[in-house]
Amino acid sequence: MRWQLLAICALLAATAASDVNAQDGQQVLVGDRVRVRGASGGRVLGEVSLLSEAGLQLTVEPNGSTTTFDLAGLRSVEVHRGQRRNVVLGILGGAAVGAAPTLLSDLWPCPWSECSNESGPILRLTLIGAALGGLLGLIPRDRWESIPL
Repeated sequence: MRWQLLAICALLAATAASDVNAQDGQQVLVGDRVRVRGASGGRVLGEVSLLSEAGLQLTVEPNGSTTTFDLAGLRSVEVHRGQRRNVVLGILGGAAVGAAPTLLSDLWPCPWSECSNESGPILRLTLIGAALGGLLGLIPRDRWESIPL
């Protein structure tokens, strides 16, 4: 049973490593959706309306107002690079969480007299966890790329 836990952990590590994408050019263009953190620490979400050597002008999303940032005063800039869905990672993570109680139960002696080493419970919990994890993985998430300043 322990080899199953090791196999699930290896699959999770392989999936996480393959999810690392190459950088998309690391530049900000007019019209890009960005998240900016200024010197005060507050985060502003908006669309780049003007870009110059000295500063960055954003049209803030909730109300359409315009805000200008001095490039020297910026802590971080992140550019929106679309959305992603982590279905495979959700399935693997859900399967690991579903199998964990049964795998961990092997570490302690059985308190009941009717204990058995059937694989039915681990299979059912693994499949239920994989299904729930896959459903959670279908939820789209924004992908943000951090731009070096």
